[in-house]
Amino acid sequence: MEITEDLAKPRTIWVGDIESWMDEKYFVDIFGKSATVVKVKIIRDKITNVPLGYAFVEFESHEAATNILQLFAGSTHPRTNKPLRLNWGTHTGNKPLREFSNYPNTTAHIRDSAPKQNTVSISREISLEIIPN
Repeated sequence: MEITEDLAKPRTIWVGDIESWMDEKYFVDIFGKSATVVKVKIIRDKITNVPLGYAFVEFESHEAATNILQLFAGSTHPRTNKPLRLNWGTHTGNKPLREFSNYPNTTAHIRDSAPKQNTVSISREISLEIIPN
């Protein structure tokens, strides 16, 4: 199956600084008047199911997503008067904007920054340091 040129272009917009009460319908209501919304994915905590403050909205075409970015640039959320933070985004189904293959001479060093103790920690901080070779 051959992928058309339009499907290879990003069709998904990242929406940041969303409130916990905002649901999928909220984003369909905002953007659906200007373009066909295919899917809304609000990123949630895996344990509590509380939104983590951002979402992805997929449109039917790259052109529709581009129009939304241009149309809503500098506007505010209708019910909060907070600025709409929009950018190109990715999620399952789209090619990531930045891949490590774009950085061929890069090494990732992962180290556990938790102190070495005989106790068990439920939460551990792991840092990722990318150092160009």
